[in-house]
Amino acid sequence: MALGEKYKLSGKKIIEAYAAAYEVGYKLLYSLGNIQLGGGYHATSLLGTICAAAESAKLLELDITKTRMALGIAASLSSGLLQSFGTHAKPFQVGRAAESGLLSALLAE
Repeated sequence: MALGEKYKLSGKKIIEAYAAAYEVGYKLLYSLGNIQLGGGYHATSLLGTICAAAESAKLLELDITKTRMALGIAASLSSGLLQSFGTHAKPFQVGRAAESGLLSALLAE
């Protein structure tokens, strides 16, 4: 949403980028198996960073090389633990995922 507002992008473009990010997240979640319960990771925070990078890369119209760079940076920045559930750290993890994904795409740009 921040990029859409900053660059005055159409709703259609924002929804297309969101759909691409959703697909990335869905494929990652199901390819990794049960990382949330089995590994103790908060999947939204862990994969949300990569999804936000994918969405941001699409909105910024990055080429394939820069998109790969953004996803790699995002993977390095992603984190989130189930131990934070029930604390103020849980929503912080989700917000940080969005921030880190956007930063990843901007750095790759």
